Amino acid sequence: MLKKEKILLIDPEETVRGVTSSVLKHYAVFPVESSESGLHQLSHEPFDLVLINLPLHQTHSFYLRLREFYKDLPCILLIPFHDLEAVVGLLKTGLCSFVLKPFTQQEMLNIVEESLKKVRLLNENVRFKLLMPLFEMTQSLSVRPKLEDVCSQILNLMIRENGSDFVSFSYQNSLSRQIFHEIKTTPSGNREGLLAFVAWIEKKFSGLENSLLITELENENPDVADRMRSNHCSSLMIYPLISKTHLMGFLICGKVSRNHYFTGNDNELFSIVGNQIAMMLENDSLIEDLEGAHFESLKALASAIEAKDAYTSGHCDRLVEYAIIIAEKLNLSTLERKMLKYGAALHDIGKIGIKDSILGKPGKLTPEEYEEMKRHPKIGSDILQNINFLRQVAPIIYHHQECFDGSGYPGGLSGEEIPVSSRIVAILDTFDAMTTDRPYRKALPVQRAIDELIKYSGKQFDPHLVRAFIEVVEETGLIQ
Repeated sequence: MLKKEKILLIDPEETVRGVTSSVLKHYAVFPVESSESGLHQLSHEPFDLVLINLPLHQTHSFYLRLREFYKDLPCILLIPFHDLEAVVGLLKTGLCSFVLKPFTQQEMLNIVEESLKKVRLLNENVRFKLLMPLFEMTQSLSVRPKLEDVCSQILNLMIRENGSDFVSFSYQNSLSRQIFHEIKTTPSGNREGLLAFVAWIEKKFSGLENSLLITELENENPDVADRMRSNHCSSLMIYPLISKTHLMGFLICGKVSRNHYFTGNDNELFSIVGNQIAMMLENDSLIEDLEGAHFESLKALASAIEAKDAYTSGHCDRLVEYAIIIAEKLNLSTLERKMLKYGAALHDIGKIGIKDSILGKPGKLTPEEYEEMKRHPKIGSDILQNINFLRQVAPIIYHHQECFDGSGYPGGLSGEEIPVSSRIVAILDTFDAMTTDRPYRKALPVQRAIDELIKYSGKQFDPHLVRAFIEVVEETGLIQ
């Protein structure tokens, strides 16, 4: 069943209100007796059209107030013929039509339907204009871009399409616990104090389940109206980004100009956008959950390979710990951090294809055995190349035995030709090997291991990354 279009009828005569409502029985008509009642009704719910049948002086003042608060809301003036010249200025705005009194029932129906038809076309154009970039954003999300990029697209979309003076987008990833919170403002938007204001709004409406439109005229939540006024905010739209199990975050749009308020149509489109964003984020979270489970399976496999040698047990777990901390130090992006973490955990997974007799040999490898061992980066890379979400990790695994001066394997790359994550893993791998017991020697003291990293900087290791790692060790007391 189609939802009836809503018409606000403002007429001081109860009898006329009844007759007009009867004529327009196929629409959802809300009759009120005064301009003040009309404004109150408009502040609480959206309407598609306003019918105004007031004395001339009231019509003029009310229409100007209507345009101030709801500049795009169409209306129809019911006026006597002798007042037509006096309201011609209002008619020139193009946002209102008129019916001359007295009028027939059919004349009323025709003008209402014509006005609503224009509203429908306008809404469809606006909806298409708004949802087209959202569709494009949905398409881009299917290839898993960085969440920071998605966040930026959302903020720009809302600023551009619904005339917001500020937009806030917050999201907490349930798996990684990472929190994204960004606020964008237009030149007329005042960023000062917005963070605290938005945080208060999110806490206040933490139990919200649907989109909410609020103006500074709000009566049901006077504390909210007070906060809005103190932050120069005239109108708010709030959408809770809810998954099937929990609240993921909020999308909030605000206006600061008292001459502009969000309309019911704005809120309807805002709800559509918010719903699409919530679905995208939940789908992305589900994909990440699946990836996490798959990664843990591979990590368990890598640990099983380690378990063949008691001396390397826990090696991958320690490398992951080091990787997380140095990624923070180097201010890597979210995607780079994830790929480094995966690379550190799985760097030796290719050893699954190496003979146990070579992996567990306590003494020095023969030249033939060493050549066999050198195959493990390629074997590991080939394994990950066939797993879609780990495909970007494959080059990290393949090149983690390269040397900064080009003397490593398998590609003989040098300097920045080597992927940065491979250069990091090389340092972490060597450092952990030096600071743990091996069959042929006891663990080296941390300072001795650091001295070795410095000694081979520029040869085996990237000097810049060595300095960063040493700073991490000194700052965090990572290794006791």
